Amino acid sequence: MSDPVRFKRAALIVADLNRALALYRDALGFTLESIKNSAADSYSYEIFGIPKDRRLRMAALDGPADQVRTLALIEVTPPLPPAAGPRAATVIATTDLDTALARLRALPGVTVLPERELRTHDGKLGREVGIVDADGHAIVLYML
Repeated sequence: MSDPVRFKRAALIVADLNRALALYRDALGFTLESIKNSAADSYSYEIFGIPKDRRLRMAALDGPADQVRTLALIEVTPPLPPAAGPRAATVIATTDLDTALARLRALPGVTVLPERELRTHDGKLGREVGIVDADGHAIVLYML
């Protein structure tokens, strides 16, 4: 293929940007790159079906090394009604699952699902835990 794809970023709709930053930045270790108010003609209105009378504020977060702006948190004010359940999951690798879980369990509104043994496609063994954040987004946190 002459023009391979490159994953750029996941974008999550959140009701409270500070609460979401406590999870993704403070508990999981993403680095805040920027926070800005979105323009009235932001494509997010169309992509997510957000009514034009809502205000949008976006935080861009970096992962480690060269993972620049890999996560966007888009706060909608006033908040949208909650979704019926997660429709996608963000998968995040960690080198210290126990510490990450301790930080996550301390956050209000976070549900930590039962831990499972992870067996990768190439036979490696590890641990994985599902988390649902206060906005209903699913995260699979794993460690090999």
